Amino acid sequence: MSRFPSIFFLIFFISILGKAQIVNVEKSRKSAEKPFEASLNFEFNLKDIGDNILDLKTNADLQYAKGKSRFIFLNYIGYMKYNNADIQNLGYQHFRYNYTFRDSGFVTAEFFVQHQYNEIKLFKKRIIEGIGLRFRIFNRKKIKWYAAPLIMNEYEQLLDSVSSRVKTVRIDAYTSLYIDFNEVFALKHITYFQPNMSNFDDFRLSSETTLRLKMTKKAAFDIGFSVDYDSEPPPTVQYLFYSFVTKFVLLF
Repeated sequence: MSRFPSIFFLIFFISILGKAQIVNVEKSRKSAEKPFEASLNFEFNLKDIGDNILDLKTNADLQYAKGKSRFIFLNYIGYMKYNNADIQNLGYQHFRYNYTFRDSGFVTAEFFVQHQYNEIKLFKKRIIEGIGLRFRIFNRKKIKWYAAPLIMNEYEQLLDSVSSRVKTVRIDAYTSLYIDFNEVFALKHITYFQPNMSNFDDFRLSSETTLRLKMTKKAAFDIGFSVDYDSEPPPTVQYLFYSFVTKFVLLF
C-alpha cells in the first residue's frame, strides 16, 4: 500500500471518532450575555494528487435568547468521497427550546427535536423528540454544574433494510461541569447517558472532558478526550469509539 492511502485513512479514522452518536448540545450552548449569537462555517476541498478527494463540511450554530426563553439550532453535515467511493456521510439538525422558571434560573424546561444520520454507524435516519427539566445544581463564579433528567421518543431506521425500524423510549440524562481553577487552568466535562426504558441493557454513553491551558488573555491550548459507547450497535459496528484531541485556540 502506498504511503498516501495509509496517511489518508489514518486521518479519516481519527476524524470520525469525534462524531459521536449523541449530539453534544451542552458543548455548543452559549452564555446568555448576548440576545443573539451565531457561528456559520462552510468548508469545501477538492484535491487530485493521483487520487480524487472531495471533502465537504457545513456547520451552523445559532442561539437566540429573549426574556426567559432560549432557542438553539445546530446543523452539521459532513461528506467525504475518495475516488468514486463515499466513505463519510453523516449529519444532524437539532432544535431546542428552553424556558427558565423564575429569576433564580435554578430550573429550566427543555424541549427538543432532532434528525440525524450516519452511514459509518449504519443508521439511515434517527428522529427524536424529548422533554424534561434542566437543573442548575451549583452556580459560582469559578464553578458551574448542571444536570438534566429528560425523556425522549426515538425512531431509528438502519441502512440494511426498510424493516429494520425501531421505536424506543429512552431516558436522556446529562450533566455538565465547568471549573476555572485559576487564571491558567480550566476544566469542562460533559456526559450523556441514554438507556432504553424497557431494557436498561440497551444504552448509549457519551462523555467529553477538556482541559484548557490559558497561555495569554487571547490564546489557549486545549487537551480533550472523548468516548462514545453503544451497548447494542448495528451489526458490524464496534461498541466503543474514542478520540484524543489537542488544539490551539484564539480567544476573543
